Amino acid sequence: MTPVWDYTVEAHASLLAELIKAYDHTCLHIVAHSFGGAVALLLPPELLGRLATFVNIEGNLLPEDCGLASRRTASVTIEQFESSLLPIFKTDFPSGPGYFELDRAEPIAFFESARSLLVWSDSGKLLETFKALQCPRLYVYGERSDVSYALKELGDIPTLRAPSCGHFVTGDNPEWFFARFSDFLLANLSSPEIS
Repeated sequence: MTPVWDYTVEAHASLLAELIKAYDHTCLHIVAHSFGGAVALLLPPELLGRLATFVNIEGNLLPEDCGLASRRTASVTIEQFESSLLPIFKTDFPSGPGYFELDRAEPIAFFESARSLLVWSDSGKLLETFKALQCPRLYVYGERSDVSYALKELGDIPTLRAPSCGHFVTGDNPEWFFARFSDFLLANLSSPEIS
């Protein structure tokens, strides 16, 4: 595996693809949150074709999905980001498992990833790919999140509203999320090949 260090969404997807290919599974179940939703949707078509299920937890699909941090980050230089925005993000965003871990992140990685995410979210291609997946899909969002714009675009893709949650569903209400994920997974295990 050759490391890619430009921190674009495509680079993250390339590294994820190499990791998946290292294991010999006939199908995949992906649960992706926020930036991770974009990364997963940029996997190569042969891997997306092996998906058994895809759970998108407020993953980036549309321009409006970049309001939390990415659009603000992309509007400044790396120096301004490190001196002004990053300290604000460290104070404003929850930290720890299930949340951002900004104290562990390299500022340049966050900065460049946010800029790339903005381009992909604005392109419309992430939503197009999510809607075109040929596997059971689920879109999960927190009840405190305003994702009405996304819900209008999802068509017949099932959605779940997570109680007592904002953007960080798995951090805010992990018991609820993992119970609902288990229900979704069991409802879609229709083939002995799916595991």
